Amino acid sequence: MSEDNTNLTTTKPMTDLHLTEASTDLVSKSNEPSDTVQEGGELITKKDQKSIQYWYDEIIKDYKSSVECIVRMGKSIAAAKVSLGSSFRELEKMLPFSHTIASYFVTISKNKFLSNPDSWVLFPAKYNTLYEFAKLPDLIQEEKMKNKEISPQVTAKVIKSWNPKIKKNKKDKANNFVGKGGEKLYPVGMISIAEPENLDAFQQELNSLIEKYNGRKIYLQSDGSLAKWHIGKMLERADKKIAETADGLGKKHTIEQVRILDTVVKYLETPRNKKQEVEVAGNKEKSGLPLTHDYYETVAKLIGRREVTIANIADWCVSNKFPSRTVKPEMIDKEVYVWELLRQVAESHNPDKEIGYLKSIAETNPNESIKNTAREAWADAIKFQNT
Repeated sequence: MSEDNTNLTTTKPMTDLHLTEASTDLVSKSNEPSDTVQEGGELITKKDQKSIQYWYDEIIKDYKSSVECIVRMGKSIAAAKVSLGSSFRELEKMLPFSHTIASYFVTISKNKFLSNPDSWVLFPAKYNTLYEFAKLPDLIQEEKMKNKEISPQVTAKVIKSWNPKIKKNKKDKANNFVGKGGEKLYPVGMISIAEPENLDAFQQELNSLIEKYNGRKIYLQSDGSLAKWHIGKMLERADKKIAETADGLGKKHTIEQVRILDTVVKYLETPRNKKQEVEVAGNKEKSGLPLTHDYYETVAKLIGRREVTIANIADWCVSNKFPSRTVKPEMIDKEVYVWELLRQVAESHNPDKEIGYLKSIAETNPNESIKNTAREAWADAIKFQNT
């Protein structure tokens, strides 16, 4: 079921399941004890195995290039997940498409327009296109259907362009400026200025001009831009403030330890690293730092645990009143960490989390001094954000 609309046939036969009985009920009601078999590294019952065979057949029979089949397949996948429970993972391994594509089919099948047989002739039999439509806000779906903008020729790219939640590329942004009232705006050009003595005053004047003509602005983030100049100044300020307030960590701890812990937590929060597992009190906990990581020994020694997980780091930080991104914003009581976050903003290519954490400290921290410092740092961090 590819985007070039090629018809597909079953590509992964069920050669690894050997059944002697036909599948009947989706869930067996027999009270007789079930034997177990080894399947994909896990023990599953023969009853579950027959259910896997049943659902495999149900899904694969609709593995064809038509909107109707895509919808039916999505419904079968959703039903199989409920019916099989944990054994659903074994079924997924046998299907000729990925977990992500399976989730596309399910999303498509739940859409009120796509699941309506009367609408099937209006759509192309391409799952990417159907999925992009299913992701559109309800009001936009209604509008596009009402205005008859849906046809078998419509592409995923076109439908994606209708979605206001998806960021447009630079070319689209340049050609599709709109004002607050929805009116078309016309790009004027680019302005350059000398280093401003008062950045706040400059931005206020620029904002007044933009508001006067009901326009909008986009700050350049490239090398040599005013935003990059500001980041350099912000980094200088953060480093200076960190040096002035680092004693607040006490004699036992250092700013280097703060940075190492935050680096490790960022690593553990990365989606691809969440799949790594470590043993914790006899159970497996995801996001365990591997023994081969550069900072493993340092962090394990610091927190006194061989299992370096986000939960264990958080427990140690709370117990020792040590600031890190695992601690709730209202519990941060070291001013140096506010400036450390600003330094991380200045050095990050995507500082959204750091900026969000600064904002949370500014809004929720009960310590007025910490709160005011966070407000100051947050205001600095967002000066050249494009919204």
